[in-house]
Amino acid sequence: MTSGAPGEAQGLRVEMSVAPPSDNIPRTAYDLGKYGRVAIDYAHVATLDGSRVGLSAQALHVAHHLLLYSVGISSDINNDGMFLLTAGLAHYQSGNAHNEPFVDAPFIRLRYRSSEDQVYLYSEVETTMHFRSYISSMAGLGIRVTPILRMIGGFHHTEFVMPTEHTTKQVNGLQGILSWGL
Repeated sequence: MTSGAPGEAQGLRVEMSVAPPSDNIPRTAYDLGKYGRVAIDYAHVATLDGSRVGLSAQALHVAHHLLLYSVGISSDINNDGMFLLTAGLAHYQSGNAHNEPFVDAPFIRLRYRSSEDQVYLYSEVETTMHFRSYISSMAGLGIRVTPILRMIGGFHHTEFVMPTEHTTKQVNGLQGILSWGL
């Protein structure tokens, strides 16, 4: 997301990430892509009560167990790029059965970046609010490669309910994020 710092890209930010399990790391790019997310944020659509308000959308896939789409309104809390909150609606399917119904539920995603330094701490948490819940968290380090390109890596934990199997699926491992402004 953008912070308004000199040289920082304003407006549109695209994020691609992969978060495979550590116990069965995929060996090919195709298999690695089964644990990925693509997110698009338009950071400064309007200013509301002095706060920057934007739009956000994402598509997330966890192997054959979870497919999630979400859209929401984002806010750069304190207008400094450190705390980014997105709240909206998620449309997702969890479970191994192809006929498993999609669920619509409210969701939030909170991201934290410790500073504008070259190397910084990064964390995020994302969840839906439904009995077929989904929650994901990540903590790690980020590197500002250029004013518009960031690379982030860390440990992630994801859980979601798989109703057909009467179980909760957990995925733990490393997550890598490539984020750039346009």
